[in-house]
Amino acid sequence: MLLLALALAYYVGVHIGLAFTPRDYAVSLLWPPNAILLAALLLCPPRAWVWPLLAVLPAHLISEVPSGVPLARLVSPQFVGRPDLFAPDHFHPSGAGYGRAMAVLVPAAIAEMDKVIIPAGTPDAADPAVHPLSA
Repeated sequence: MLLLALALAYYVGVHIGLAFTPRDYAVSLLWPPNAILLAALLLCPPRAWVWPLLAVLPAHLISEVPSGVPLARLVSPQFVGRPDLFAPDHFHPSGAGYGRAMAVLVPAAIAEMDKVIIPAGTPDAADPAVHPLSA
């Protein structure tokens, strides 16, 4: 019974979130389902998390699929109009799509790790012998 209540609350939360989604955007200004699901997960032990997750999945799919938000707009504007970046099922990335994602994500991740590992202003931050990522 509690899982049904969770699914219903999630469903209502999705519709509230969709009401706050600007036209032509895939991202909502307010997304209550995150808070609803987080509260449910925090109230049960981790070994039981599968049940709340399975309870909200149908509510999420029933609400999101008809809204027509294409996966390409969720992933990145770089994927829009590029059917070659998707597999024949139009859902999963193709090899080229994974390559494009990696070409964008890996350099950005390395740049961020570089900032965390050796902060700017450190005397040896620019020395490639000390810190090879800065080269």
